[in-house]
Amino acid sequence: MSTPTGEQFCRFLAAFIEVHHMCDAQHKGVLAYDTIVHGSKKLKKALTFRYEHFHLSEHWKARADGIFDGFLDEGMITRQKKRSREPAGIIVMRRVIQALYQEAILEGTRGWNTTLNDIASIVLLTALGVRAGDIMGDTKDTRPDLPGLRYADIQIHVTGDGLLKARFCIRSAKGHN
Repeated sequence: MSTPTGEQFCRFLAAFIEVHHMCDAQHKGVLAYDTIVHGSKKLKKALTFRYEHFHLSEHWKARADGIFDGFLDEGMITRQKKRSREPAGIIVMRRVIQALYQEAILEGTRGWNTTLNDIASIVLLTALGVRAGDIMGDTKDTRPDLPGLRYADIQIHVTGDGLLKARFCIRSAKGHN
C-alpha cells in the first residue's frame, strides 16, 4: 500500500462533504464546521499512525483550510452549533458500556459495585432521555421536596407476560415545562 498524499487527503475531505450534502443534508442538516475540522484532525492522526511516511506539508494544511472555508461560503457546512435533545442511541450506549466493562476487566476497578452502579446510571439516563441533573439531587440533603429521583418517584410492576414495566416521575427536568 502506498502512503496517501496531501492531495488525496484534501480530495477525500472535499468528496466527503459533497456526498454528505447531496445525500444526507436534507434529512440531517449540513455538517458543522467544528465537526468536520475535528474529523479531519482525527483522520490525519490515523493516517500518521498507519503510514510511517505520511506527512501533511503546510501547503496541504492550508489547502484543507481553504476547502473548509469554500464549503462554508457555499453553505455546505455551517459554524452554527446544532443543539437537540435527542437521546443517545442504543448503539452508542452499548459501546460506552462495553468500554466501561473492558476497562474494569483490563485495568481493574475500585469495586464492581461502583462499576455496575455507573453503568446502571448511564442506562437509566439514556432510557429516560434526561440529563444527570434532572434525576440526581444532592446526596447530603434528604428533604423529599428537592430535585432528584427518589424511590417514591418510581413505580415498577410485572406484566402478565412476566416483563418488568416502570413509570418514572421526573420532577425537575431542565428545559421542559
